[in-house]
Amino acid sequence: MAEHIGKFQEIGFSTEDERGVAEDSIDKSAKKIEADFYKQVEKTEDLSVVATVADIQKLRKVSSLFEGDVNMNLHVDTVGYLFSNIFGDVTTTEFEDVASEGLGVYEHDFEVDEDIKRQTLTTFVKDGDVKQLKVSNCVVDSFSLSVDQDDIISSDFSLVGTVAEDDSSEFSYDKEYDFIARDLEVKLASSKAGLSNSNGYCVKSLDIDIETGAEPNYCSDGNYEPSDVFQGALSISVDLNLDYTDTTFQDLYESDEPKYMRITIAGDQDLVDEEGEDSKYPTLEIDLTKVFVEGWDRDSSQDEVITQDVTIRAAYNEDDGEMVTAKLINKTESYE
Repeated sequence: MAEHIGKFQEIGFSTEDERGVAEDSIDKSAKKIEADFYKQVEKTEDLSVVATVADIQKLRKVSSLFEGDVNMNLHVDTVGYLFSNIFGDVTTTEFEDVASEGLGVYEHDFEVDEDIKRQTLTTFVKDGDVKQLKVSNCVVDSFSLSVDQDDIISSDFSLVGTVAEDDSSEFSYDKEYDFIARDLEVKLASSKAGLSNSNGYCVKSLDIDIETGAEPNYCSDGNYEPSDVFQGALSISVDLNLDYTDTTFQDLYESDEPKYMRITIAGDQDLVDEEGEDSKYPTLEIDLTKVFVEGWDRDSSQDEVITQDVTIRAAYNEDDGEMVTAKLINKTESYE
């Protein structure tokens, strides 16, 4: 066994053609910062102790599953694999030049599949030279991204998977497109069409948190692992910090008025390789079709600019028939 440091831990993803059936190779190797994804085991105590003051007779394993957390920069290609599970439905279109030739740049439009069994992932994990596995039937339990003025935009997500097998797949790494705070734009409007023409807010920091309600489904089928992992409760919240220059968010906090919200993160590196073609830039765009201000507060610093903290909660828009949509522009050909 070889000693190693965290930089030699690797993780990668593939979308599964058949739910719960592990893919043979890695579609995307992720340049993570930290990754802790391994088998968790639940054990119970046997309390049938006789003629002794000892507290237990033994421990027995009752269930197991793979779960853990990953932290990495927000990379526009990798995040699509996570979105393929979080949303479930994706439509992909390749951009074309004036001669209708493909540019090798793609727009992926994500919508929520209301099925509790959505697109699953195979997660490939390597722990130095100690162990390498691929875990099938993986879902995203939670996903968050954080924007701060002095850092690269980061993402954190937790995964749940069921069955693992030994693996020897090769990890390979492509050019990544990341983002910083200047790439962020946040808009509010009274209609979805109005988002295009509304002005963006000058945001100091932003956090988006998405929970999918991942629920392992155990049954008496002779296995320790869950038979499946369902996702039945999609929850989205946004925390903003910005200068207190008007009462827009304060008024929304004091009322029941809903708004539409668009969060756009667009980089400045041209994805188009061919000279003379229209530029396309790495982009992540999230539209929330009905949001409420759930919390509001401001500071009162004596010697600093007064800022406000705003917590926003997304809801289902019955008129639009959706809660959230997302768009990615990147060089990944498919997430199916």
